[in-house]
Amino acid sequence: AAEFVDIDSCIPTFNEWDDSEHLKTYIQVTQDDNEEEEEEEALLEQPPNLSEALEMMRKLHLFASIEQPQLHNLISDLESQLTDIYL
Repeated sequence: AAEFVDIDSCIPTFNEWDDSEHLKTYIQVTQDDNEEEEEEEALLEQPPNLSEALEMMRKLHLFASIEQPQLHNLISDLESQLTDIYL
């Protein structure tokens, strides 16, 4: 079995390296990539049409009636603003 296993003697044993700098760099690069992807997606995403927006508002009203009754006034105001924007 030894002929199938190739051990790299240059690799330090567990916890011998101080990887904190490498991890910080990796995390920063990963976060930068994610931010760029989110910006690209935001630019490509189309706003919903009027019927989709009204359907979302209907679902919000249903949710508010079950879970958060105090939100009805806020949702109604939002619905009228959305209608004004689309018309």
